[in-house]
Amino acid sequence: MHEKGKKLFYKKLLKAVQGLEFFSASFPTLGRLYHRVFYQKLVEKEMKIAGVKPGMRVLQVGCGPYPFSAIMLAEKGCIVEAIDNNPEAIKKAEIVIKRLGLEKKVSLKLKEGETLGFSEFDRTFLALHVEPKDRVLCKAINEMKPECKIVFRNPRGFLKLFYSGIKQKELPCSVFSRVKEKIGKEAICISNCKVKSLAEAGFGEELIIKRVPVHPLLPALGLRPGKRVCLKGRQYFNGPLLALVDGRKVALGFELAGMIEVQGGE
Repeated sequence: MHEKGKKLFYKKLLKAVQGLEFFSASFPTLGRLYHRVFYQKLVEKEMKIAGVKPGMRVLQVGCGPYPFSAIMLAEKGCIVEAIDNNPEAIKKAEIVIKRLGLEKKVSLKLKEGETLGFSEFDRTFLALHVEPKDRVLCKAINEMKPECKIVFRNPRGFLKLFYSGIKQKELPCSVFSRVKEKIGKEAICISNCKVKSLAEAGFGEELIIKRVPVHPLLPALGLRPGKRVCLKGRQYFNGPLLALVDGRKVALGFELAGMIEVQGGE
């Protein structure tokens, strides 16, 4: 199949999937099946890397006719505000939310992403189809609370033909974590938390390791990027530090700890 034919095929496939999402909003069994196959695992991973906890105020931008992410966030115990700029999508989403009895946990609004205020939310989730993604994401980053995290979806593979993506080097803040979905997309979690060294960490502070130096001891101690670490004690006058990694206590020299980059975690 030549390039033009491939693009036409993918365009028809994408349109069929979008139609299926609208169709599934009217049929609960189909909606649950579609959700389980295409979204459940990805949303679970997104909530995990974002550190979502019950009681958080969460914004979902681009909820669509069957607001899968908003439903899972509400079931997690979050208070969710779900936004879409398509009136038909909002109407369908209202039917789904009412059918599931989640009206008190999910509020649906017809809005454009660029008009939103992001400062009152603990977590923000941006769907793959949100446009203009760069401007919406930039506004979210500029207005987000210091402890907030934003998760946005980027296209991969053939989906790059139809959706815009954001490159890591274009982001004004740190990438906290990322997960890839098999079917053409990935979720990227970003945070405004500043990167610092483990030697600068406060007692009992929960952190994520971002970067470690090349050192023969560190892999054996479990000190690798992405791992959670908690400072449990330190000696005076730049003496050794005691950290907890994967439930195991690890002693580190002050100089070595100063070369391990960490970022605030939750």
